Amino acid sequence: AKNLVVEDFNNDNIKEVVVTDATASIVKIYSFIPASASFSLQSFFTVPGTFGTGKNQTIAAGEFNGDAYKDLVFTTDSFIY
Repeated sequence: AKNLVVEDFNNDNIKEVVVTDATASIVKIYSFIPASASFSLQSFFTVPGTFGTGKNQTIAAGEFNGDAYKDLVFTTDSFIY
């Protein structure tokens, strides 16, 4: 299962790294900080239900709603978020 996506979600020409937590229903978004050549946690959110708890999980990015920003899709064995 894929639980990492690298994409420019906020159109600032710097890609963010989005990862899912394999033991909880948490998605974390990290931004690259060029000045320090490191990543910094920018945001996290909880996915409803038990997205990451003991299930096959997949995360993907795409432009789904026509707003010119990349969107995220999360799936488990039985749900799409």
